Amino acid sequence: MDKSVLDKFMGEMLTLLQSAEKFTMEQLPLVAKEVLAYNMAMAIAGVLLGVVMATVGFLAIKRILKEDPELDSILNFFATLGLAVLSLVGIIFVCTNVPTILQIHFAPRLYLIEYFAHLVQHVK
Repeated sequence: MDKSVLDKFMGEMLTLLQSAEKFTMEQLPLVAKEVLAYNMAMAIAGVLLGVVMATVGFLAIKRILKEDPELDSILNFFATLGLAVLSLVGIIFVCTNVPTILQIHFAPRLYLIEYFAHLVQHVK
């Protein structure tokens, strides 16, 4: 292979790599902001959904127990049981999303490091 062709190819590859590096360095802060904003919004939505689920479950259980305190009806028993599970799932939603909100708010760089480390683990 001719040395001039190889030099030309290496020069073009170097130019491409430099432009890719420049693009990455320009876009990285935007990507980090978008990752933080998206995950914050998802965590807030999870908390709100959890609060709604727990509230609806507790209020419905309260109403059922007011009408049938002994849970004599099998339908009321299973409705109360299902609503208790709904409330528990809502509480779990809140408990799993609040730490994410706090970490994004108080330690965004740590959150990003853990987020990208998690991505790298799944790529392997």
